[in-house]
Amino acid sequence: MIYFDSVSDFLAMGGHGFFVWLSYLIVVLALLIQYWRAKTAINQSLVTLSQYYRKRSQKASAIDDQKSGSTNDKLTGDERSVTAISDNEKIELR
Repeated sequence: MIYFDSVSDFLAMGGHGFFVWLSYLIVVLALLIQYWRAKTAINQSLVTLSQYYRKRSQKASAIDDQKSGSTNDKLTGDERSVTAISDNEKIELR
């Protein structure tokens, strides 16, 4: 086990401190960039899915209104969109 006499000796790490701390900095920056990119991709996917389901809900609502002739259905917009989506339909993510 290595013991250091002072904090400055610990930071210097026997003359290799610059490379050690630079390596830690690079790793932390890489992790932060990966976190930011993943969070951005998730948010973009959520927006895309939200737009898709909103559009599907509007289409289902229009179809239901045409079939029933009334605008006061028992189903909500989300329920309409779920019933209107077929099992083999694919969702395109960007």
